[in-house]
Amino acid sequence: MTSIESTDDQQQENQDYLEEYEDLEVHRGMLRDATRTRVYQQAIFSSVKPGDVVLDMGAGTGVLSMFAAQAGAKRVYAVERTNIAEFAAEMVERNGLSDRIEIIQNDIEKVTAPEKVDLILSEWLGVYGVNENLLAPLLTARDRWLKPRGRMLPDRVTVLLAPVSSQDLDQERNFWLNRPYDLDMSLLGKDIPTSMQDVSPQEMLAEPAGLWSLEMLDFPLEEAARPLTADLTFRIDRDAVVNALASWFWADFGDGLVLTNAPGAPDTHWGQFLAPLRHPQAVESGSLLQVKFASIPSSSGYSETAWSVRLGSAPWLDHDTRKGHHRRQTGFEP
Repeated sequence: MTSIESTDDQQQENQDYLEEYEDLEVHRGMLRDATRTRVYQQAIFSSVKPGDVVLDMGAGTGVLSMFAAQAGAKRVYAVERTNIAEFAAEMVERNGLSDRIEIIQNDIEKVTAPEKVDLILSEWLGVYGVNENLLAPLLTARDRWLKPRGRMLPDRVTVLLAPVSSQDLDQERNFWLNRPYDLDMSLLGKDIPTSMQDVSPQEMLAEPAGLWSLEMLDFPLEEAARPLTADLTFRIDRDAVVNALASWFWADFGDGLVLTNAPGAPDTHWGQFLAPLRHPQAVESGSLLQVKFASIPSSSGYSETAWSVRLGSAPWLDHDTRKGHHRRQTGFEP
């Protein structure tokens, strides 16, 4: 294993991120997600050609790198910034693949590519695709490592959103508002945080709409460090109460192979991203709900999220995970 010392001035700021992904239980959870892991395995076995040189960005325990070696890759560079790289090296050795897989422990944006690669593979997806702020590192690796006419897995990621009436969110809010333990705890039900939850198709109140569709080979690196924003309008399909926005991704691997955490799709460890509304909105069938949504790159491994909704000509209702950015009745500004 090649170990490269980090001189990152932001090491302390990123400590929580590093500690999370050094926790082996986090990786066990991802690997127990058979939907996720089998799609990657199938895509790698379909895409890797004998003799290929491959980069695995954010290699974790090295499983995707081992799939690539099994598929016939001549050499695999497994780049992983956290100390889980030491575990990956043991996994690779135990599986007899050390002659073809080189573990490089470092930040991908600091590594000088030993050679150009035919394929970049990475499991960089957050619950709504881009929210783990790994798009810029991925595209940096693309521009530094990938050969002309090289390939990437996945090659396209589409992020979707829909207004929902979440029963789980209703139950949580009602718990805090109904004097549990004979105490006024309503403050705890006022600003329920975003979460990863399972949303059923029946809870969606309009057809989903696309926030962004990102082509990995063509998306400009300079755009990846900026907020991704979208303005959408939904036509509500029945009388109900909108209490959240739900978001998820579709990741395309070519040849019709797709990985998604969409409502109603096979279960994954992601669930869906749920962005609650501070004030649920009663809506009628056929009414129009306007939505502004933004993913705002923040620290390593994390993006902030802002969302605003407006029913008809009513004032905007604004939400923002950044502290001090709750702008009411204005529409957010990323």
